[in-house]
Order: sequence, then C-alpha cells, then structure tokens
Amino acid sequence: MDERVMDSLQDAIGQFKEGARLQYAEGQRLARRTAQIVRWSTIGMILLGVGLMVLLLTLTQSLALITDRMDGMHGHTEAMSQEFRSVSRDMTLIVEDMKKISGNMEAIYEEINLVPTEMDRLNGTVVGLGSDVMAISQDFQRMNGQLNGISQSMVRMTQDTGQMSRPMRMLPWP
Repeated sequence: MDERVMDSLQDAIGQFKEGARLQYAEGQRLARRTAQIVRWSTIGMILLGVGLMVLLLTLTQSLALITDRMDGMHGHTEAMSQEFRSVSRDMTLIVEDMKKISGNMEAIYEEINLVPTEMDRLNGTVVGLGSDVMAISQDFQRMNGQLNGISQSMVRMTQDTGQMSRPMRMLPWP
C-alpha cells in the first residue's frame, strides 16, 4: 500500500484512540460525579429521616401529655358539673323556703290586721305571731346554711376552673 494511505490510516487510528481515550475519561468523570451526587443524596435522605423520626417522637410525646391534661380537664369538668347540680338543688330549696317565708309573712300581715279589731284575742294572736316569727327564723337559718353551701361550692368551682386552665397555659396560644 501506499505510504500515504498508511500514514493516513495510522493518523486516523491515532485520532480514534485519542477520541476513545477522551470519551473514556469523560465517562469516568461523569461516573464519579454521579456517584458523589448519589452519596450526598443518600446522606441527606438519612439526615432528613432522622430529623423526621425525632419530630414524630416529640409529637407523640407531646400528644400523650396533651391527652393526659385533657383527661384531667374532663375530671375537673365533671366535678364542676356536680357542683352546679348541688347549687341547683340549693337554689330550689331556697325558692321553696322563700315561698314559705312569703306565706308566713302573709299570715303575719293577716294577724297584725286582726290585732286592732280583736283586742281580746290579742294573746292568741301574739302566740301565733311568735310561732310564725320562729318559723321565719328557722327558714332564714336554713337559707343561711344553704347559702353557705353555695359559697363552698363556688369556692370549689373556682379552684376547679383554675385547675382546668393550667393545661391551656402550656399551649403556645396568643
């Protein structure tokens, strides 16, 4: 063959080898870069996974604490409900006593009206007046005891309200 053809073939083979070498080097560089990206992505995913696990653990612990506090609030609400029922019963008794007092006051008024017209029955009227006053006194004493019971119930309800509001202070509400 001709020497020129041979030189041309050798030159073409040399260029082909150089191109193949450059292509191989570029492939190696891309493979290293891709491996680095995969490594850093994996590390990032692991760190994100650990962070999420910590957040989930914190959330579950906080939810357990909130649930416990809510259970405590439920107990206080039940106690307040009982106190309200007690106050309602006491108020019903007070209303009944007030009706009795009203009836006794009407009886006293009627008896006082009889005094001027029936002087001879004054002694009997005074005795009836005394018993009505004693009944009123007893009704007032009972009312005083019921009001004392309401006062104690209100104190307990105030304490229960303070107890119930404690869990709300730990929440980040404005």
